[in-house]
Amino acid sequence: HHFAKDDAEASAVSVKAGTDLDCGRTFNALVDAVHRNLLTTQELDEAVVRLFTARMRLGMFDPPERVPFSKLTIADDATPAHAEVALEAARKSIVLLSNKRNTLPLKSGARIAVVGPTAELIQILEGNYNGTALAPVLPLTGIRKQFGAEKVTYSAGSALAEGFLSPIPSSVLHPAADSKENGLRGEYFDNTNFQGQPKLTRVDPLLDFDWDHVSPAPGMQKLGWSARWTGVITPPGAGHYEFSFKMARPPRQARNAMDQTGEGPLGGSTAVVAHPLRIFIDDKQVFDITEGKPRFELDFADARPHSLRVEYVRTAQDRNVSMQWLPPAQPLLDAAVESAKQADVVVAFVGLSPDLEGEEMSVRVAGFDGGDRTEIGLPQVQENLLQAMKATGKPLVVVLTSGSALAANWANENADAVLEAWYSGQAGGQAIAETLAGRNNPSGRLPVTFYRDLKDLPPFTDYSMKNRTYRYFNGEVLYPFGYGLSYTNFAYRDARPGATAVRAGSPVKASVEVRNSGKVAGEEVVELYVAAPGDAGVEHPTLAGF
Repeated sequence: HHFAKDDAEASAVSVKAGTDLDCGRTFNALVDAVHRNLLTTQELDEAVVRLFTARMRLGMFDPPERVPFSKLTIADDATPAHAEVALEAARKSIVLLSNKRNTLPLKSGARIAVVGPTAELIQILEGNYNGTALAPVLPLTGIRKQFGAEKVTYSAGSALAEGFLSPIPSSVLHPAADSKENGLRGEYFDNTNFQGQPKLTRVDPLLDFDWDHVSPAPGMQKLGWSARWTGVITPPGAGHYEFSFKMARPPRQARNAMDQTGEGPLGGSTAVVAHPLRIFIDDKQVFDITEGKPRFELDFADARPHSLRVEYVRTAQDRNVSMQWLPPAQPLLDAAVESAKQADVVVAFVGLSPDLEGEEMSVRVAGFDGGDRTEIGLPQVQENLLQAMKATGKPLVVVLTSGSALAANWANENADAVLEAWYSGQAGGQAIAETLAGRNNPSGRLPVTFYRDLKDLPPFTDYSMKNRTYRYFNGEVLYPFGYGLSYTNFAYRDARPGATAVRAGSPVKASVEVRNSGKVAGEEVVELYVAAPGDAGVEHPTLAGF
């Protein structure tokens, strides 16, 4: 961060400031820092005492029978009570940013065209550094259940970002050419070479899964199984398509060993492992992961259905298993426009995903660099989608998914309603659907400022706080920190502090009367801001409580 000359100086400054733990390698220089008298052994000891105090309080040095956490098992994890907490957290986190002419809640019986590349991404439920949900509810799934599947159509409309591959949407997949059901027929075998009868057969809406340390279904093992998906894929139009498949696969040496002996990471298995991944289109093999190529390309001359078969062998853990594509932009957009024309209202799911924003990722597309964001607006392909939806003349509801602020200026000015749903957890799809239907009255507030333009912010390498965060920013923002609307109205009156003067360091109580002055039940988050008198170095009031 260009703050210190070397690791020893940076480590010494950090420890003195209270940073007791470094998850990287910089603190390897602490010995050098002590030798150079940049840090005393007493200061080092204080950090060590704090670290080990925390570990002792967690019971890490006690016999297991004295530690309550040691009695917990996996059965204590995904319980109905925990699922209810996840749903309630998702409901309360949704922020209503705009609602012109009371477009929301949506009317019962409305025909809904769901569009957008994040409507059925499991990644936008999970975020980064996540656990694995056993029964995640995608936004599209939640809307179909809430409003009726016969009232809802879906078309992705765009990629996440220009040049970025995304999971193939369910709308172009069918278990058979004459089937109206979306998805592929999946056959799951309890061995690694598709032998015998399937242990499980089902229709999977799309090939985009998180099986990290979990099995694909009750009664199946976590590793050492195979799956075959069959059906048809209908490209939205003629043109050039790129495909890839994200998956876990054992190292080449281990894979070769299993091919020859049937042994390896699975530990003593006697079954020969089939190719980890093969893909067939129109009964012709187009991809084999053992060839070492990360993706393949195809040219479709038409928009007719093509048979698809995917054979996958699960032998190693991975967070994501996903068949992805990058189709031509115009046919994808045209399909969404046709879907919107047949509907009463359009609900567009746009924003980011943890595959775009995160920590040290191999992402190099417009607006994103290695997981960092070089722009704060929506990717241009998604802006194009929103503008095309607006041009149909249908009411447009925009649902933003992201882990950080978005300069959604066009949506704010042109959409009929805007929701920020964040990365909403395993029950996110249900909570979003309930909010669109009015069963959940949104009460979330923004925990960050939504700026209008990257030009309004100082360079990232400028570590002063000038013009940063709600406390120091002096420009015009899109949505301020703490902002959030409701389907009802609240009236505030008689706000007052408990004292006219206060001594530094002493507590003071404040009170205000809040009344629901609208027509529906709702919940209001009351925020208390405090400003220091005179010039105390704070440019704006600071959130003191809520």
